[in-house]
Amino acid sequence: MWEALFLLLPVAALSGWWVGRKSRQFFWSIDKEREPSSEGAEGIETTLALGTLFRKRGEVDKAIYLHQKLANKPNLTARQKIQYVYELAQDYMRAGVYDRAESLFLQLSKNRGKAPENSLKYLIEIYAREKDWSKAIRACEQLEKITHKKQGVLISYFYCELADIAFQKSQHMIAISELKKALEVNNASVRAGLLISEICITLHQHSKALRYLKKIAMQDSGFIAEAIPKIVQCFEKLGKHNALLAYLYELLKQHPSINVVLAIAEQIKKRESEGVAANYLAEFMRQQPSLRGLTYLVDFHLSRTAGIVKEDLLMLKQLMGNLILSKPTYQCIQCGFGSKQLLWQCPSCRTWGQVKPNQI
Repeated sequence: MWEALFLLLPVAALSGWWVGRKSRQFFWSIDKEREPSSEGAEGIETTLALGTLFRKRGEVDKAIYLHQKLANKPNLTARQKIQYVYELAQDYMRAGVYDRAESLFLQLSKNRGKAPENSLKYLIEIYAREKDWSKAIRACEQLEKITHKKQGVLISYFYCELADIAFQKSQHMIAISELKKALEVNNASVRAGLLISEICITLHQHSKALRYLKKIAMQDSGFIAEAIPKIVQCFEKLGKHNALLAYLYELLKQHPSINVVLAIAEQIKKRESEGVAANYLAEFMRQQPSLRGLTYLVDFHLSRTAGIVKEDLLMLKQLMGNLILSKPTYQCIQCGFGSKQLLWQCPSCRTWGQVKPNQI
């Protein structure tokens, strides 16, 4: 193994020397305003590869310098010009100089071929980073036109962002208007349903809130945990306690989960007794064990024990609490990023709608 490593050392040194030599040649030819040997197809690929290498290595200033000089060279073909400008725009993007990147991507979005599609995707990312949701929506709509691929799911998140801003300012009607647009382009938008129900609850429109909340299970059953507290609140505000329990039992048949069972157990506890609720929960736990369910049962038995047994149960409860705290409440199914709060865009892989509640 060591012999193989020693044999590879000269190769690594040679490749490093080659890259350094090539970069010096390119920069020398550019600085001298000579026509670089990159005018042919092979030369273009070499130049682009060198610039990409600089960008990947974090030497963005070198990549910008290289592509900027080449993009401004006279006598470039249209294809060469587009390629160099596209690389330069990516350099600015990597450097975080979003205003310059935006300007170049806007320019490229008016060309033909693949440049407009890729440029619009970068523009959407820039607008999302800058939280310019209106521009992001327009860029998505442009992307739809040239690719004929629906962007409704992504657009719905941007409408929800606008709605959230309006809601924080207590501009409820504006927020509802934006959320209805979100549901028009994506009627399976869980985020729109949750937010519009929250606004309805704020406005004491509990029946209307319930209509949106009941759709959550059909849109994405993974978000039932987010909807249940609001569902219980709405039913109770309307004084429909029996209807609430009937709905929870029906929901459990369609989407068995510890969240629904715990909500039913709470209702049983109010109507009958804590013991009946604990027995109901224990029966479910035999088929589907859960840390949260087990914590509920430990709490039930704590009030009925004393001495060493109570101390043991307290220790068990603490251990389970630590286990629950150690697990992320939400997790991105794309990259595995964990969080204690619900994020609609994953901060790690930057995809939208991939962060889901964990069943604990």
